[in-house]
Amino acid sequence: MGTIKLLYQKVSPDARTKTASELGTRVPVLKNWLSVPRVARSACCHHSRIWNRTWGVRPVIPRN
Repeated sequence: MGTIKLLYQKVSPDARTKTASELGTRVPVLKNWLSVPRVARSACCHHSRIWNRTWGVRPVIPRN
C-alpha cells in the first residue's frame, strides 16, 4: 500500500489530477484515501490492535 501512495506522489501533477478526476474526486482527497488503507494495513500486519485506537489519519469525505 505504501508503494501505491509513493507511485502516486512521484507522477506528474497533471497525471495526479487526471487520475483523481477519473475517480470523481480531487487530488488531496485521493492522497488521503491512499493513506488510510496504508495505515490500517500496517497496523494489521504488525499485530497491533485496530479497535479503540487513535489513527494517525482520517478518511476525508468530499463535500460534493
